Amino acid sequence: RKTDFVSSTKIDRLLEILTDIHENHEDEKVIVFSQFVSFLDMLEGPIKQAFGKKSMGRFQGSMNAKARNEMVQKFEGSEDMNILLVSLKCGSLGLNLTCANHVVLTDLWYTTLLKKVEPAVENQAIDRVYRLGQQKDVEVHRIVIAGSI
Repeated sequence: RKTDFVSSTKIDRLLEILTDIHENHEDEKVIVFSQFVSFLDMLEGPIKQAFGKKSMGRFQGSMNAKARNEMVQKFEGSEDMNILLVSLKCGSLGLNLTCANHVVLTDLWYTTLLKKVEPAVENQAIDRVYRLGQQKDVEVHRIVIAGSI
């Protein structure tokens, strides 16, 4: 049974960030990372509603290599698609996304929450954008809600 969508503080903040980027940096691209694919599912509707269906793509582990490669090429080559939702673990290694210069981490990698290790997975994800070939300043946003995951 499908229920009506109810937003959250985290989703509202993400939409504020995306709106600010869209209004002030119209030609710039954004990578939105989450370690929870189900959260990426939840983000699709509000993002499409706010920015249009063509504005967003998705990159996650359940996609085969060909589909992931095609998505990266589409994201890089499209003037309309400026938001890419990426599962944190899938997008943390071996991916060059220097066409984007904004990174939004919607949740902290769980080992960071436990304070047992440095946020290596997050840093690797950010490095997909902030790497050799990047021509623009890179902005990183971490959305953290106290007392939550």
